[in-house]
Amino acid sequence: MNNSLINTNNDDEHEIDFSEIIQTLLRRKSIIAVFGLISIIFSVTAALSSKRIWEGNFQIVIESNNNNLLNKNFGSNLLKNLALQGGVRNSLKTEVAILRSPLLLNKIYEYVLKEKKITKEDLLYEYWRDDIKIELSKNSSVLDISYRDSDKKLIISTLQELSDSYQTYSGQSRLRNLELGLEYFKNQIKLYKNKSSESIAKVQEFAIENDFNFFVGSLNEITEESKSTQKINVEVSRLEASNNLRDIDVKLEQIQDLKDDKDFLKYLSKSILKDNVIKMYNKLLNIEEKLAFARNVYKQNDKQIKFLEKDRDALIYELKKETINFLKGSKFAEEIRLKKYERSNEAIIKYRQLITEAEKDLITYDQLIESYTSLELERARYKDPWRLISNPKLLNIPVAPKRKRMVLVSLMASLIVGSGVAFYDEKKRKIIYSLKEIIRISTWKLLADLSFSSKDKWGEVCQLLQLGYFSKLKGKVGILIIGDIEKEKINILTKKLNQISTQLSFILEQDFLNLAQYENIIAVTELGVTKSNEIYESLSKLDIMERSVNAFINISI
Repeated sequence: MNNSLINTNNDDEHEIDFSEIIQTLLRRKSIIAVFGLISIIFSVTAALSSKRIWEGNFQIVIESNNNNLLNKNFGSNLLKNLALQGGVRNSLKTEVAILRSPLLLNKIYEYVLKEKKITKEDLLYEYWRDDIKIELSKNSSVLDISYRDSDKKLIISTLQELSDSYQTYSGQSRLRNLELGLEYFKNQIKLYKNKSSESIAKVQEFAIENDFNFFVGSLNEITEESKSTQKINVEVSRLEASNNLRDIDVKLEQIQDLKDDKDFLKYLSKSILKDNVIKMYNKLLNIEEKLAFARNVYKQNDKQIKFLEKDRDALIYELKKETINFLKGSKFAEEIRLKKYERSNEAIIKYRQLITEAEKDLITYDQLIESYTSLELERARYKDPWRLISNPKLLNIPVAPKRKRMVLVSLMASLIVGSGVAFYDEKKRKIIYSLKEIIRISTWKLLADLSFSSKDKWGEVCQLLQLGYFSKLKGKVGILIIGDIEKEKINILTKKLNQISTQLSFILEQDFLNLAQYENIIAVTELGVTKSNEIYESLSKLDIMERSVNAFINISI
């Protein structure tokens, strides 16, 4: 029985009763109040005795002029990479890192020590540096710089020193970067000047050896047309001769198959710009004109018409012969021309590669000169890479310590600690203040909760019990007192119980051994007096005696 009760009690202990928690806090409010009072005294004293911390700030805008200039003037990824290698590019993060570096802050640190008239042992650099905040605003190039110090008068001058120090460094650093960039471009210009000269010499030498037409222009002379042909004119001439040969072959084939198509022969001969062919063509036109006139005057079989037709046919034969000879001569000339311009594929590819390399070197050389000139102009007009957009200013109210917050946080912490101590004290004392806890521990049935302040009504309650629960009992009923309950209360209760019935006898027993003779036992408890360990101890003894308490009556204030 005892084991089952213990298991049930362990399960119920996991449940949280907030009403009991509130009642516990109210009962132990004196403990909590003491902790709260002590906390207020100490926190107020600490807040008032702490030095006030003041803050000043200013803002600057970082302008990346070098990057804009280079991106605008460099036309190729190659030169952008060259410029970056030359050291003329700074990022916003780099500028922020510079401001946070000991290179600038050491000077400001020495200034603060001097003004405060203290040593480095009195104010360590690591602790002092934490008072300077340098942050980059989100999605912008604006830097927020702030400084905190207990010396209100020192803040503005310290911020001004920081601003001046950064201004001096940024000017020197930027000029140094420009000088490095110019020096780098000088070396590259010299390198690419020699390299482009060597590339052009290789193209010229190869062109002479392989009978190519040589031409490599500067950047401004290179056109889209010249790029597409890659300056290899022999290849163009070879293609032109090949096309001419195909055209001549087609004309020869057509004129050989020509029979009665005199119009095509006249058209073809007219396109040949040769004196004897032109004379024969003009003579043919004259004969055809006379023939047309004769046909209008004479009959078709007239001798005059026959004579003119004979002359015309003879002239067409000679014109055809002369045209064929001319085309054959032209074909022979184009074959010679084609043979003259023939080059191996290896030679053409090699020549194309040499020209491409030479032109790339010339383009790089021209762009290097242009970029070098731009950097010289940038150095001449010199502009700081940053701009002050707000002067150093001091906030009107101190930023620390937050006195109200200190007191409030301390008070909240003390209330929490005080509540914990109150709960611990309550658990340690093991005094029960709730009927629910008695029922949870014992599983007894509650018969009545009697208020001692209304003890004149106890008789009425006892009579009701006689009509109800006590009506089922007979003989002697043992009364078990649990806790150090006042005798006066116990005597009044026993007297009231014995007055309600002549069949029942309620006997108060202090000795557990005497309870063994009773079939019916009721317990009496008092909230604020009875302890949980006393109930557990009673349950254990009753279990050994194989007796049990049927119900209990509680007395409260």
